[in-house]
Formats: sequence, C-alpha cells, structure tokens
Amino acid sequence: MKKRKAKYFDRFDFVVFILYKFLLDLVYIYVHSKTYAYYGFDFVQDSQKMATSWILFVILSLIIVNKDKSITTVFTYTIFLLSVVPCFTYYQYNTEATFPMIFSQGVAIVVMELLFRVTKPKGKKHKPFFGKISYKNKTLRALAFVGLLGYFAIMLIQNGLPSLSLMSFTNISQVRAESSQSTLMVILGNLICKIVCPLFIFVSLKEKKWIPLIIAVLIQVYCYGVTGFKTYLFIPLIIIGVNVFQKLNLKRCVVIGLPLVVIGATLIYVWFGEIMPYALTVERVIFLPAKIKISYFDFFTKNGFVWFKESTLAHFLGFESPYSRDIPYIIGDVYFGRPNMWTNAGFMADVYSNAGYFGIVLMCAVLYVLLIFTRNHLDNLSNSISKGLQAVFLLFFISLNDGGAISVIFSGGMIFLVLLIVFINFTSFKKVKRIIKEVEVPVNRVMVHEE
Repeated sequence: MKKRKAKYFDRFDFVVFILYKFLLDLVYIYVHSKTYAYYGFDFVQDSQKMATSWILFVILSLIIVNKDKSITTVFTYTIFLLSVVPCFTYYQYNTEATFPMIFSQGVAIVVMELLFRVTKPKGKKHKPFFGKISYKNKTLRALAFVGLLGYFAIMLIQNGLPSLSLMSFTNISQVRAESSQSTLMVILGNLICKIVCPLFIFVSLKEKKWIPLIIAVLIQVYCYGVTGFKTYLFIPLIIIGVNVFQKLNLKRCVVIGLPLVVIGATLIYVWFGEIMPYALTVERVIFLPAKIKISYFDFFTKNGFVWFKESTLAHFLGFESPYSRDIPYIIGDVYFGRPNMWTNAGFMADVYSNAGYFGIVLMCAVLYVLLIFTRNHLDNLSNSISKGLQAVFLLFFISLNDGGAISVIFSGGMIFLVLLIVFINFTSFKKVKRIIKEVEVPVNRVMVHEE
C-alpha cells in the first residue's frame, strides 16, 4: 500500500523552523546578550524555562507548517517567525518574561492558522470580474499618476530635497527627528508609498513601461530620504524581486530569508566588527521588538488596561487615557530607562495593553476576516499577479511585528489595499474571455451528444 502524503505538513519548513530557533538561541547567548546587556538583555540560565520554551515551540511548529502558499500562510509564517519565535528565545533567558506571555501569542497565531484551513475553499474558482474597474483603465491610471506627482510636489514643497549625507541607514533616527508631518500627511504617505506607488511599479514592470517605473521608484526613494521610513525603500526591491523571479515562492522566501539575514548580519559583526547591519536587522527587527512585547505584557499584567482610549478615534470622541503619558513613553522609561524613547509594540502586545486577552481575540478575529476576504479575491487572479499583490501585503505583515494592528490596518493603509483588490479588476478582459470559453465549450459538446 502506498503511504498517503500529509495534506498540510511540510517537512522542509519544519526543519528550517527548528534550525531558525536554534540559531536565534545561539546568537542571543553568544552575541546579543553581551553586546546589548546595557539595554536590558540579560542571560539567566534556567533549564525549566528552556525546556518549556522548546517543547511549546516544537508543538506549535508542527501545527503551523503548511504546504499551502496563499496569502494566509504567508501571514502566519511571517508573524510566527518574525514576531512570536524571538519572544520564545527572550523568555528563556530573561526573568520578567513568563509563560502566559509567550503561550498567548503562540496559541493565537495557531488558532488563526487552523481557522484559515477550515475555511479554505476546496477548489480554486475563477469568476469573471464584471462590475469592476480594470487596472488597464486609462482614466484610473491617469488619476493614480497625477496622485503620485501631486503627493511628490507637496512633499517637495514641505521638505525640500533630501540630504544625501543623511540617506544612509545610520542616520535614520536623525531624519525622523527632523521630519514633521501631520496625521493626514502620514496617512496619505502610507496610501501613496505602500499601495499606489508599489502597484504602479508592479504594473509598469509587467508591461515594460520604463519611464513610469523610474518615476515611481524615484518617488519612493525621495520619500524615504525625507521621512526615514525604511519600508518605503524596501518596497521597490521586493516588487522588482517578485517580478524578476516569477516562480518565487513567497512563503518559502520568508522561511529561508529570515535565517539567512540573521546569519549574514551576525557574521559581518563577528568577523569584521561592523555592527550596523546587525543593529538594523537582528537587534531592531527581531530581538528589540521581542523585548518590547514582553515589557508590554509585564507592565499591563500589573497595571490597568488602556481600553483603546489612546487611539485617534477615542481622542476625537473626547475620551481620556487613564495614564498621564503615552504608553510607549512609559514603557521606554520603566523598562529601558529612557523617558523619551517611543517603544512601538507588535499587534498582540498592543491590543493586550488595551483589553488584555479579550483584545488579542478581538484583533485576531478582525485580521482573520480581512485575510480570508483577501485570499478569496487573490485566488481568482493569475499566479504572477497574485504573487505581486502578496508581496505588497507582506510589508504590512512585517509592520505588525512592531506596530499596532489598528494603526497598520487603518492609518497604515492595509484596509485600503483590501478595498482596492475588491474594486479593481487585475485580470485582463482577454483572460476573462478565455475563462468563459473554457467553461462554455464542454457544455456545447454535451448538448450535441444528447441530440
């Protein structure tokens, strides 16, 4: 008898998951805890916590690994590897981290993954996109292009030309300190630089229209230069990479890419003494967000919740926060000894600070609805177009590692990308006609046979 292949389990991904966790532990013990000890990264050996961490991690990994390549799996992998697993490593060696802090995050992402599987359609259904505006519509493209140029003009008037000496990663903090933008301009910037411009770059590459492509890329680089937002700079690289390597498996890129980044940045620091690549990746993207998350959980386990009273909507409605200072500054003061340090938290820690475990359940439910809605629309598109749009979504998933879900979804622009996919037809008319023919031909043959 032939052995049945596992429907979901992916052996390769599981092995890489284990190696990745082992890698993070080693890097933390021999490099991070020594380099950033002054920042509160301790190294306290506790065999019981280590065993607990590894057992829970292996169990969750066995459930999460998945052969599916859709947008929901890309989300699960990104959050688990980038956001949850570093918290497991931090838990092992730091006394303030407790089991409920890692258990709640790990279980939340696993439950979401199981729900994604249960609600996944059995077959891939291609439905005509009548009633939508085609992405090839000339008026739509003209409006998008005018919007890009208009935003660029406003930013140029407000900020002038960027200083070339400040455009390196080493000067990001200074650029952000000098950049002053209203809430409206921040929201507009996210819409332009995280949605409109990336889609413009993607479509221009697909159609080999180089002048619009160059203009869109230059606008992205300029916006990075005057705001210091690294995401704006990484977007063109990701979109171009997906177009060049069209057979790319985005899920597999997340699995392999994260360990390679950790290894590369660590070796550069250990061998050559150059700390900047390590500080910008392993420190600021992996271990520092993990410490901040645990700090949020620790603080709000002992203190009252915020109940979303620090949100923009709450301020508009006249609600006041129960705390005299913004929570990110309080966490920076209490856990890092820096009263003026703004500590962004990942989406689970952020909603925990607002409403505890109920907040985590509520926000995971919101993200679940948005993602299955997005998946069902992306599954109707061609493989290349679906991958390009997934790459844009990946940027929002990465932002959830150190940003609140409400900020990422609304002011960050993710909700607008979902709406764009719903109302814009990314399938050409010829493609739709071909699909309809494929459906009609078998029907005609059956009718002839019956006659």
